[in-house]
Amino acid sequence: MTGRALQHVRAVRRASNPLDRARACAAYLSQVPGATYSDAARQFGVSRARISQLLALLSLPSDVIGFIDTACQDPEGRRFFTEKRLRPLATLHDPALVRERFETFSEQLRRQPKGMEKVSMTSSAAGMPMEAAETA
Repeated sequence: MTGRALQHVRAVRRASNPLDRARACAAYLSQVPGATYSDAARQFGVSRARISQLLALLSLPSDVIGFIDTACQDPEGRRFFTEKRLRPLATLHDPALVRERFETFSEQLRRQPKGMEKVSMTSSAAGMPMEAAETA
C-alpha cells in the first residue's frame, strides 16, 4: 500500500461522520491513479457496494451537506446523522424532494436535547429557513 493510499484509509477510519468518510473515499479514488471502487473497497475493508453508497452521499444538495457537516460538529449530531439514515436521501434525484424529505427527517433532530439549537440551514432553492431546533 502506498503512503497516499494509507493516508486515505486512516482518514476513513477516523472520520467523524459519513460525509467525511465519503470524502476520504472520493479523495482516494481521485488521487490514486487507476483506482476502482473495488480497489477502494479492498483498501478500506468494506464492500464495493458500500463505497458506492458512501459516494452517493456526496450527491446530496450542498445546503443539506452543509447542514449535516455543521450538525456533526456536535456529538448528538454525529449520533443522529448516520450513514444508514442518510442513504435513502442520496437515492432521490430531485434536489427539491431531497430538501423536503430532509426537512421532515430533521424534525427528529429538533427533538434532540440541547446542544443542537444553533444549527440551521437555508434552502437556496426554496428560500425557506430550515431551523435545526427551536430556540428556547
